[in-house]
Amino acid sequence: MKKTLLALTTALTVLPALNAQADWTPPQVYLGAQAGGTFAYADFDTYSNANNSIVKLSNSKGENFLTAGVFAGARYFFGDFFGGLEVAGNWDGMNMDADAFDSRAIVDDFWRLQLKRRWQVIPSAVVGWKMNEKTAFYAKFGAGISEFALVEGRGQPSENVKTDTIVHFVPALGTEYEVHKNVGVRLEVSGEFFGRDIKGASGVGTLTQNTKVSYNGISVKLGVLLKV
Repeated sequence: MKKTLLALTTALTVLPALNAQADWTPPQVYLGAQAGGTFAYADFDTYSNANNSIVKLSNSKGENFLTAGVFAGARYFFGDFFGGLEVAGNWDGMNMDADAFDSRAIVDDFWRLQLKRRWQVIPSAVVGWKMNEKTAFYAKFGAGISEFALVEGRGQPSENVKTDTIVHFVPALGTEYEVHKNVGVRLEVSGEFFGRDIKGASGVGTLTQNTKVSYNGISVKLGVLLKV
């Protein structure tokens, strides 16, 4: 009798879950493009070493530049809520440069430091909520991968180019509006937070140069997506 009751209880528990799973629709797959602006700030610290005499030079730079990219993702809907995965690839016009000058003999002219981003890929987990049939809000939690080029030069930023690939946290908040059954537009705000500095090192004759850049940025992008 106990075994029968246990079997019935298990069936009553599992069957509704299986029916609910059977009613699930396939994931919604989408792709799109986005563009906007990035507001960035960087602290440059460079250390010159000649004959065991070290001079630290610093400068800071804030800059705005264009950001554009493409994205693709898939999401499941659970009533008014949804969750899924998205991957974005971005390009931006980052070209942040800062001059560092010291009148002492160790650095007899100014150093020009320049930071560029070559590419960025961001896989993200997405969670969201549909307010109504056309409007939704969402949050993304991404692990961005960026390759930077850090350029150091005495007078001209073209003498020494070092690359550094960094994994960083990219959270985002956005809203999406469906303009057609298979077409939507989105407005998204995202941030970039780095766990370590971007680093580069070079040498000119007997002079060695080590540079660290602390970078953070906020992006605002408008996108168009197509549901496939």
